[in-house]
Amino acid sequence: MKSNTQFKRSTLSLSISLALALMAGGAFAADEPQPAAEGAAPAAPAAEGGEAQGHEKPVLQTVTVNAEKQQGFKSKYVQVGAFRDQLLLDAPFTVNIIPRAILESQDAQGVFDAVKNSAGVSRSQTSGSVNDSLSIRGISVDARTNYRLNGSLPIINLIDLPLENKERVEVLKGSSALYYGFSTPAGIINLVTKRAGATPVTSFSVSGNEYGQAVGAVDIGRKFGDKDQFGIRVNAAGGRLRNATEGVTGDRQFGSIALDWRANEDLTFRFDGEDIRKDIVENAGVGLLPAVNGKIALPPVQDQTKLLSGTWSHYDASAQNYLFRADYAINDAWAATVEVGRAETQRKRRSFGQLQNYNIDTGEGSLRVQFVRGQVYVNKNIRAEVTGRVDLLVDHELTIGVMQNKRDQNAPSVQTVNFKQNLYNPRELTPPALSNNITFNPQSIDDKGLYFFDKMRFTDKLSFLVGARHSDYENKTTTTTYEVKKTSPSASIVYKLRPDTSIYAAYLEGVEETGIAPAATVNAFEAMPPAVSKTKEIGIRSEAWSGMTAAAAVFQITRASAYTNAQNRFVVDGQAHYNGLELSLTGSVTPEISAYISGMFLDAELRSAANAAQVGKQAENTAKKTGSVLIEYKPAYLPGFSVNAGAYYTGRRAVNNENQAFIPGYTLFTAGARYVTKLMGYQTSFQLNVENLGDKTYWSATGGNLLASGLPRTVKFAAKIDF
Repeated sequence: MKSNTQFKRSTLSLSISLALALMAGGAFAADEPQPAAEGAAPAAPAAEGGEAQGHEKPVLQTVTVNAEKQQGFKSKYVQVGAFRDQLLLDAPFTVNIIPRAILESQDAQGVFDAVKNSAGVSRSQTSGSVNDSLSIRGISVDARTNYRLNGSLPIINLIDLPLENKERVEVLKGSSALYYGFSTPAGIINLVTKRAGATPVTSFSVSGNEYGQAVGAVDIGRKFGDKDQFGIRVNAAGGRLRNATEGVTGDRQFGSIALDWRANEDLTFRFDGEDIRKDIVENAGVGLLPAVNGKIALPPVQDQTKLLSGTWSHYDASAQNYLFRADYAINDAWAATVEVGRAETQRKRRSFGQLQNYNIDTGEGSLRVQFVRGQVYVNKNIRAEVTGRVDLLVDHELTIGVMQNKRDQNAPSVQTVNFKQNLYNPRELTPPALSNNITFNPQSIDDKGLYFFDKMRFTDKLSFLVGARHSDYENKTTTTTYEVKKTSPSASIVYKLRPDTSIYAAYLEGVEETGIAPAATVNAFEAMPPAVSKTKEIGIRSEAWSGMTAAAAVFQITRASAYTNAQNRFVVDGQAHYNGLELSLTGSVTPEISAYISGMFLDAELRSAANAAQVGKQAENTAKKTGSVLIEYKPAYLPGFSVNAGAYYTGRRAVNNENQAFIPGYTLFTAGARYVTKLMGYQTSFQLNVENLGDKTYWSATGGNLLASGLPRTVKFAAKIDF
């Protein structure tokens, strides 16, 4: 333990020392004449979105997200999937972008804090106290394939993914297979890192909550060199963790670096590195009782201020993510990109508990705790692609690429211990003696892909995207091997009704991993066979209202159904159909008012299941209605002052595919206030935010035969100074 603590400290010390050195070494840059400040709008291309006019020589245009000028909560460009560096208006799928302005306004401290502003996103299975397990459009977001760093590296969401070094969070819904290969059709959650801009950055901040949490952070960025060809951004954070649950203590540390080098006009390099560490007590959840006459009785909502598990029930994890990217402009019309990345997450220990077979009247039951030690997950990713434009009857923008993603996990054995426990009046639990006899059931996945896209622009208004991805997939465990070779087609059409409004239609097929059995099932960690998914979507997106982006989309997703059955076994059985309507309105209503509004109507039902009792039923943990509203007001008569308020609605959700019980719907409210001023000549901000303003008691998630409750009202504070 001592060496681990020393390593944590050395990681933070290295990040902070490097940051301080940059402040001194890069100070000369502040005295040099600077180009436009970070956030300035990019130089306009010859035609919006890089469209060729007439028979002019095709020129490949590139947009850098860090140069995008923020307009309140509005964003114009996409940085995920096959649409990287393209205008949002040109993307033929639903993309929700959560810019830095929202992350700061809400003092977002985890991925769910960010994406809760996107309709159809909810928690799944767990409460989110240790990390965010999510679903999108009622479909689980796979922890190893559906979270991406800078639109590329599949990072592993088994530890809180930090936001201190993130510029924005993007949610690309439904179209993950188009670019990323084997992943669920829920979509991609993409985290875009901060980079050095034209204006030097030096910030120190502190944040905490009413329960004693306190985390400090530093953010330093510089460009240097005779032509500002080098850039470096360093972030570091660390401190103690606390929440409303009595006895829950922990700590986290984080360090990151983002490097940029423009070797010449044609060649650029980027590197990102992250080191993440978190160790916290994990509260147990509540299991479902057996059904009686086809119905499951639900207990009162678990009181999250009480610790069901022991203070020894730690979730101790760490992660390291590395991503290298090189871009080379071959000529005016062609460019090449190479990306190499590695993500590794270690869960040194986890004690996952669920209360079972309890008496609803007395609360007495059995706490089943599964001890997992020494879990290791590794993703290795490489991608090479060329993109170019040719004028052959019509303007073609071509993308040809190859990728390989190798995913390995060691899958150590699970030791299970049962304790007597009371749901309403938990007793203190004595830590058990654990066996040192750990066996492993390693899993190795090799996902290779060759993809091709052709975006054809027939006129300034009409474009057509066709593509295909050939997958060569192998999944090996000590007991099973799955091999799949399949070519998945995709097609979409975008028509601009006017320069600020587009309509689109899209279709794609993908192959997805159907998941790994959860730890609480009898076949824990068993890999399920892959299955084909299909997505159709029709939508409209408009910027006709100055400062705002409005969008509406109708979608249909068909996929295999994977769930935990009545025998507590995770299985793939039948098909699930997801039909929905999604709406959003984001941006600046007036110079003083910004808004982020979204809503979804979803009909998700099971069809052709082997269990006839499931046919026509609502898919588990899927709400028919979700919606969110976030409003920020910056009164002109109070310079530097802003207030915000949010409301987040999630409809009732089935606890299983048989619909034997439903957790009620709920609406949560948030509020915040921020004041920015100057102290001793330095810009300083003070902030107060309240989560669950109404102190709502509610079940926040279900699925996998589990129930998870949400935390009570929590007051957060933050302060930052910019030098």
